[in-house]
Amino acid sequence: MTKLENLLDCVGSYRSDNPDSGWWFCITDKQVYGTPNLYEEFGYSSKGEIYETGLYLEFSKIDRDEFARAYLRLLLGKDYKKDWMTVPDEEFKLAFRIFIENNNLLYDFFEYEKKELLPILEEWCSKNGIFIN
Repeated sequence: MTKLENLLDCVGSYRSDNPDSGWWFCITDKQVYGTPNLYEEFGYSSKGEIYETGLYLEFSKIDRDEFARAYLRLLLGKDYKKDWMTVPDEEFKLAFRIFIENNNLLYDFFEYEKKELLPILEEWCSKNGIFIN
């Protein structure tokens, strides 16, 4: 796995139900920080404040649940509506994990994730002048 692939979770871990989710790339130390870590460790109080420093670049936001739903729609086709449309949003994450594990789809999902998110990450890096192997 390349260093770039190690950053895939930074793109695919945003949660629309949690406005403080998300990841930032520090242009000075080349480290990745979660929004809550920047609040706690460095005393920032908002995403706007973090952005205004000019030290951090926020990763592209891909909602994790919507991404998982897209995978299921691709995998299940028309059966998606029958099996998954009734799952409440607050139960989706756990139901998805159970489904993936019970059907031995973890590797398949990771491959789907890599195929879909890597181009988004590469574009983000290029746009921001970030060069990662």
